[in-house]
Amino acid sequence: MIPTRNLLCLHRYAGLLTAPRILFLAVSHIWQVFRLRTTLKVTVVLLVLIGVTAALGRAIFPGELAHRAEPIRLRLGNSSQRSEEELAEVDNKFGGHLFTTRMHVVPGGLFLLLAPLQFIPAIRNRYLHAHRWLGRALMIAVLVSGAAGIFFGVYHPIGGVREAIGIVLFGSFLFLCVIRAYVAIRSGQTALHREWMIRAFAVALAISAVRVVVVVVDATRAFGADPREQFVFSIWSGWLITIAAAELWIRYTRRSTDAHRLARDHLQQEPGSRSLISA
Repeated sequence: MIPTRNLLCLHRYAGLLTAPRILFLAVSHIWQVFRLRTTLKVTVVLLVLIGVTAALGRAIFPGELAHRAEPIRLRLGNSSQRSEEELAEVDNKFGGHLFTTRMHVVPGGLFLLLAPLQFIPAIRNRYLHAHRWLGRALMIAVLVSGAAGIFFGVYHPIGGVREAIGIVLFGSFLFLCVIRAYVAIRSGQTALHREWMIRAFAVALAISAVRVVVVVVDATRAFGADPREQFVFSIWSGWLITIAAAELWIRYTRRSTDAHRLARDHLQQEPGSRSLISA
């Protein structure tokens, strides 16, 4: 029979051999998450810039933005110029309701600009009080902006009924996300609050993705030269892509958090691995 002391030594050495492998897997996983986070951050920053620029432009030129942006659109590769009637239809839609337009673009632009700060742990943990008050203000801002957006989608949908259905559907989902996020944080469910706020931010950020899709569809001349068909396709695809990406990120980070917790617990249970953890 092997002495008990030798069995304990063998068990201890086995733990020392297992710990580096677990650490290597953990480091590899962290590196993959880091690359995904970097890609996500760059994408979000670009979409935020697009959304804030569009909101600022519509706030300054509520009844002229389509006319002013037409030369830029032509430089992006489409030689088919929109008719005066098509441009006027877009500009008159917002220019005829100045108050509602600004209630849509000003709070919406502020939400896009400031909401990313709420997801940065260093800022959130250091300025928790400011995080809470800014969160309340941003929730109100996005609800006001969303309500105004639904008004335009229902009152004057350029793409007809299909646009109106999309605007109402995604606007209602935005309200649901904000309400669920508020209820979650009030009940102390921080992780659930984070997930619903990611969904809410994705719905708001999708308006920038819609503009990217519009440019691509317009440049490739998909759906011919019909701007209404292009706009309807861009609305549905832009929102669905962004919401799907947010949902994938939520599920991925949820699994990575669980995996990190399991790896940490396993290391703590391994004999001889305490020194590695404390180091």
